[in-house]
Amino acid sequence: LDSSGEYLGLYQPDSVSVAYEFLPGFPPQREDYSYGLETVAGVILDSPVYFGSPTPGSANGAGFQGFVSDVVLSHESGFYEQALEVSLQTETPEAVIRYTLDGSAPLQGAGQIYASPIQVTDTMILRSAAFLDGYGPSYSDTRTYIFIETPTGNGGVLNQPRSPAGFPRTWGDGILADYEMDQDVVTDPAYRDELADDLLALPSLSIISDLDHLFNPSVNPDVGGIYSNSRSSGSRWERPCSMEIIYPDGKEGIQVNCGIRIYGGINRRPDITPKHTLRLLFKKQYGPGRLRFPLYPDSEVDSFDTLVLRGHHGNSWLNQNLSQRTRAQYLRDEWTRETQLAMGRPAAHGTFMHLYLNGLYWGVYNIVERPTAAFSASYSGGEKEEYDALNSGEAVDGDQQAWNSMMAIAEGGIESPEAYEELASWCDIPNLIDYMIVQMGGGETDWDRHNWYATRRREPGSGYQFFCWDTEHIFQLVSVDRTRLDNANKPTRIFQRLTENSEFRLLFADHLHRHYFNGGLMTAVAVEERYMKLAGELHAALACESARWGDWRRPGNAFTRDVEWLEEQRRLLEEYFPRRPGIVMSQFRRAGLYPSHSAPVFSPHGGRLPGAGQSLEVSMEVDVGNIYYTTDGSDPRLAGGRTGPGAVRYQEPLQLTGTTVLKARALRRGNWSALNEAVFAGDTADLRVTEIMYHPEGDGGDSSFDADDFEFIELMNAGKNVLDLQGVRFTGGLRFDFSDGAVPTLQPGEVVLVVADLEAFSTRYDVGRLLVAGVYAGNLSNSSEEVTLIDAGGGLIASFSYQDTWHPATDGGGSSLELIDLDSWPSNLADPAAWQASSAINGTPGVAIVAPQPAGGLQLPGDLNQDSRVDISDAIGLLGHLFVGNPARLPCGDGAANDPDNVRLLDVNGDNGVNLTDAIGLLTWLFRGGAPHANGEECVLIPACPESCAN
Repeated sequence: LDSSGEYLGLYQPDSVSVAYEFLPGFPPQREDYSYGLETVAGVILDSPVYFGSPTPGSANGAGFQGFVSDVVLSHESGFYEQALEVSLQTETPEAVIRYTLDGSAPLQGAGQIYASPIQVTDTMILRSAAFLDGYGPSYSDTRTYIFIETPTGNGGVLNQPRSPAGFPRTWGDGILADYEMDQDVVTDPAYRDELADDLLALPSLSIISDLDHLFNPSVNPDVGGIYSNSRSSGSRWERPCSMEIIYPDGKEGIQVNCGIRIYGGINRRPDITPKHTLRLLFKKQYGPGRLRFPLYPDSEVDSFDTLVLRGHHGNSWLNQNLSQRTRAQYLRDEWTRETQLAMGRPAAHGTFMHLYLNGLYWGVYNIVERPTAAFSASYSGGEKEEYDALNSGEAVDGDQQAWNSMMAIAEGGIESPEAYEELASWCDIPNLIDYMIVQMGGGETDWDRHNWYATRRREPGSGYQFFCWDTEHIFQLVSVDRTRLDNANKPTRIFQRLTENSEFRLLFADHLHRHYFNGGLMTAVAVEERYMKLAGELHAALACESARWGDWRRPGNAFTRDVEWLEEQRRLLEEYFPRRPGIVMSQFRRAGLYPSHSAPVFSPHGGRLPGAGQSLEVSMEVDVGNIYYTTDGSDPRLAGGRTGPGAVRYQEPLQLTGTTVLKARALRRGNWSALNEAVFAGDTADLRVTEIMYHPEGDGGDSSFDADDFEFIELMNAGKNVLDLQGVRFTGGLRFDFSDGAVPTLQPGEVVLVVADLEAFSTRYDVGRLLVAGVYAGNLSNSSEEVTLIDAGGGLIASFSYQDTWHPATDGGGSSLELIDLDSWPSNLADPAAWQASSAINGTPGVAIVAPQPAGGLQLPGDLNQDSRVDISDAIGLLGHLFVGNPARLPCGDGAANDPDNVRLLDVNGDNGVNLTDAIGLLTWLFRGGAPHANGEECVLIPACPESCAN
């Protein structure tokens, strides 16, 4: 059932007669409240009401008609420099507003009664709700007002005290609580002038809960606080809270109510670290069942059932080991997950935020996805119930039956081709290879007895995929060798058994060559580039982390960014990154995982081809052996070692004229080298994105398709030559590779489409006359999305973001975004003036460029009061205008009834005028089944009218 309300009927056995129905539908519903027929004195009343205490299987009691309207606050959460007055109001007459300032939820009999604006002069957490007898309460709302410094100079985050009012002096195991911002760091000349800005260098996450939920010392799971009992785990140690994301630049964030737990292993111990990792759980018992918010800009997923707030323990300033404290960087784990993503593998996304706990600054946290069944379903399709998910070998979703079957095959030996093929049906071997390269290449030392996740969809041929997790111990000793790691019932056991197979060893070598040569992701330059990107994100914020936690292990002499953190950065840049790739490759060679003879070298190694009619010369060389190559993307070597049918022995340089995937190996005495491959991308300068349908209209419930199923994006060859689409692909939230599509080339002037759902698309458009390359993965956001198109060599064709505010008719109003000028590409694609809303409802797929439309907006014929619907109020309004001059102006043009655009909007009977007969015609259509408006019942573009359909 739709919580926003829908039709529900109980029918007699004949399936025709209605026993009872909610018509036109039941109203919006709220979590933990039921809805139905009230029973008074044993009599069931035919008046549906809400019930605060659902009674399944028992008689309904007394209920209430509805809920108090939500509290509206005058100021949003954010950062403030001057004192402010916050006013609260609700639209429900006589309702009482209650509020709290200590993190507790306002209840009917708890909290202060609001009487006058609340004075805010320092950081404040404000929770409010409204109540009225006979009604259900409003939703509880929460705001966080943060003062980095106060107008008086003695408050704010930078002066966070040692013993804040209301907070306990000890936490779990009698450990002394630590709340203070270390004034030695705050007043240090190296930081004092930047710290205020540093607190704005990252988004902020504000967690607010009843103080007892956090710090009650009782060990009773029904009442104890999770921070005071950080070793305790499970659902009984989950507490309700409010979560807010606050962006320092004023970008719209979000506030939701959810659950919170302590998360992790050794970092639960209060003697090990006072800064615990947390986990947020989005459940209907607290608020929405999922967080729906675009948290990660580079991810197409914007719906989450849980998030982990990583506090960092390994290699941090809080670690019990001095060597780990001096190695603190706070980005190692995030680096491995970003590297998996860069390899094209699924991985948990992450971002950094400042965390506030009940208004107190709590340090820098890494907000990450948890790679479980729901995660995999979000990225790979299906339902979460279809997946098994393991955390370090223990099932957290589904079961371990498939894992046990896979391990049995591995332990039985996989030297034979048959055993290798059987294991491949349970294990995603290319995924495992890249996972091992990241873990072993980084030298992770706290793995794999724990600290790993794996998921698998329960269907034939679907293999386990592996996820980097808690990899805080990479980039330590430059010479550490993890290639021999072999733990029973763990990923390394599968890996070591696979190394018995010659096909696997060569496939592993191919991946090594891809990542450790020719600018690959594990070369020193690429590793350093990803590291410095993350270091740049954290640099400013870590001064705040130092002030908050840098002195916990070393009071009076805090660990700081500009001393220990920068020294470790220097070591990595000068001593570790330049040396590590060569050391790792030697380790893999000794392990028999990279051939003794080299792979061919291309000159040049990939790149963009010259324009039409020109060729690029590509030469190859190798130290020993003969080179065999292909240009069709196939491997020169077949499984078993034979030369592929499409392979050619290299003798002279190649002349390339079109997009080419060049692959080559060297053959020496029956032994093949690793594969070298490169893409030479054809000229794509004439390729254009010409239309985007990012927020289509739905079918009004007339089909099984959602509105988003009708999304599409259109491209055109604007040049004079055939355009090769091989290797051209969309990346990011929208993913599609034209190499896998049904349209390999585009003729001059030809248009191609990629769609969200081909079945849905074919019900709305004539696919017989359109070129549809295929169905893309991901989706186009209804608000804003970065659209990135790259060529076969990875070069950027175009990257831009659209906004739903550009042309409102495109935001669910039926129109698409159409490119106006082919020659404007790609310099001004982020300019709304480069686009227009299509005049045709549902867009113009297959028609590349449509003449610019006159200024104006989409209108629903007959909608006088501009509320995006036609009803009795429009007829009354027309009568009022005609006979009493109220309203004085009509919506379009000069406001007069004889204005041509008002005639088009309000001339119901089609007699080219606006008069009494049109009001009568409108009423007849609404209530007597008369003829509809002469201009139809769908939105139309009327030049001198405002937008209305998209409201």
